[in-house]
Amino acid sequence: MSLHRLEEFATLCAGSADLLENWASEQVRYPAGAKIRKQGDPATCVYFLAEGWVGSSMSLADGRRQFMKIHLPGDVLGSPSMSLSAAAETLEAFTEVSIAHVPHRVLGQLIDKSPRFAATFLLSVQKERVALMYEKAILGQGSAMERMAWFLLDLHARLRAADMADEDGFDSPLKQEQIADLLGMTPVHASRTLTRLQREGLIERRRGRITFCDVAALRALCPCTVPPFVTEPDWLPKGSA
Repeated sequence: MSLHRLEEFATLCAGSADLLENWASEQVRYPAGAKIRKQGDPATCVYFLAEGWVGSSMSLADGRRQFMKIHLPGDVLGSPSMSLSAAAETLEAFTEVSIAHVPHRVLGQLIDKSPRFAATFLLSVQKERVALMYEKAILGQGSAMERMAWFLLDLHARLRAADMADEDGFDSPLKQEQIADLLGMTPVHASRTLTRLQREGLIERRRGRITFCDVAALRALCPCTVPPFVTEPDWLPKGSA
């Protein structure tokens, strides 16, 4: 399993990396459509996603559902619910997936053993908060074209980090309805927006693949740019575990 999300800010000590790899070797497979954990279930562990695509969603009291995020290999799933007694979100397999379950108590043991791991885990969680801040700003203020351009570029960058995309584009199992939900659009509006991007020569769509034809134009549509993240900050504990 790739640990790139836990090592994107700093290299883990050998002992921590080995322990995580051991946990990751005990994986559970779920078919597409399976619920890995439902909203309201006891929150007792986090999940390392080894293979496949997972979506997280929240349901309102009347049953309406909102997709919140797409998770890719290397992501830690379910960490927001660490602060709760019951899970705040439902985790659903969009494709066949392979996942390692890591109980909170085991994660706590590693945090106690390795301050360096604790710090890198904190930074990784903060990166998710930054992503949520930018997403909220774009969904609240951006046009449909701006939202779609941001979504495609952000997804491409995350897929590249997981070695699941090439420079020109990526394959996606996502349904148009799922993309629309993530971007706060109707499926018809999302379809028209993608068609417009294709008609204007920015992208090409064919059999689930998105190909970028004019990356500069897509980037010009994005209403904001995330500053570079830190690497190996000088305050990070050196550690020995």
